[in-house]
Amino acid sequence: MAKPEDVKPFVSVIRKQALRLVSLSEDIIKLSQIEENDTQKIAF
Repeated sequence: MAKPEDVKPFVSVIRKQALRLVSLSEDIIKLSQIEENDTQKIAF
């Protein structure tokens, strides 16, 4: 489907976006944990 000379740039973009998605997911998890901890502190 893709020309051999186009594969490397495509892979580079895909890798960059995948790493970005992982970073965003980790940030969401951290924020969720912070929010959960704050909620538990308020409840007690």
